[in-house]
Amino acid sequence: MPLVALILNRVHTSPLASASAPARAAVSALLERGEESVRRASEAASRASGPLLGRAVGALIAQEHLALADRSRIDDLVRASPGVLIVREVPRFGGDVYDLSGLRRLNDVLFSGS
Repeated sequence: MPLVALILNRVHTSPLASASAPARAAVSALLERGEESVRRASEAASRASGPLLGRAVGALIAQEHLALADRSRIDDLVRASPGVLIVREVPRFGGDVYDLSGLRRLNDVLFSGS
């Protein structure tokens, strides 16, 4: 049976999708420089504006790292599956889908036609 569709579940989305290009570039540069650079950026934010901002910066960078890792794996999988006609990415909803509103969201993602 040929593989014609891929459903990718709990995909991490980028928190920077609507951010400016310079903001995305700054976070990408931090990630490329490694974990120590990320730690220093979080500490600098803490010193400048308090520990809450430092933790928020760390969480933002960690989420972006997960999103970039997911994107890389998805791209590899799609490239390795040349006959696939349909690819749907179900975002990580933050909880299990167990009610009608969750199923409606899932339906929108799976059958939107995009």
